[in-house]
Amino acid sequence: MSSKALLDENPNPNQEEIKHSLAGNICRCTGYVQIIESVEAAKGKIAQNTGGQNE
Repeated sequence: MSSKALLDENPNPNQEEIKHSLAGNICRCTGYVQIIESVEAAKGKIAQNTGGQNE
C-alpha cells in the first residue's frame, strides 16, 4: 500500500524516494531489495501504459 501511494503521488521515484516511502514497513526477509525492484518494475509499467509521460 505504501508503494501504491508513492506511485500515485510520484510515478517516477528514484531509489532513495522508494526507500523513504517504505521506511515505516518491516521486512526481515530481503532487506527491501526485492520490494524496491518491484516498485521500479511497476513504475516502468506505468510509464509504458502512459506512453512514457511520467519519465
